Amino acid sequence: MPTPTLIQLIQSFTSAILISTATLLGAAEITLTWNDNSDNETGFAIERKTDSSSYSEIATVDANSSSYIDSEINDTDTFYYCLLYTSDAADE
Repeated sequence: MPTPTLIQLIQSFTSAILISTATLLGAAEITLTWNDNSDNETGFAIERKTDSSSYSEIATVDANSSSYIDSEINDTDTFYYCLLYTSDAADE
């Protein structure tokens, strides 16, 4: 079974979130997991890029989530991920 060339995890600019593991489920799926250390998020935005693209949002998940399955990868590109928390402006 082919596997992605490299999956590189990138910490967001906040200390609240760090993607802790990436588990390859097959040639076209990967599970990202993280520890939710924030207490005031409204959710998380997951961004992805390849060597030839810019970061773009691929999904949002609810507050207190700790994983996401990306089922739109391939075995020819390198993927980079960024996880950002979202919050209401009134909470900041």
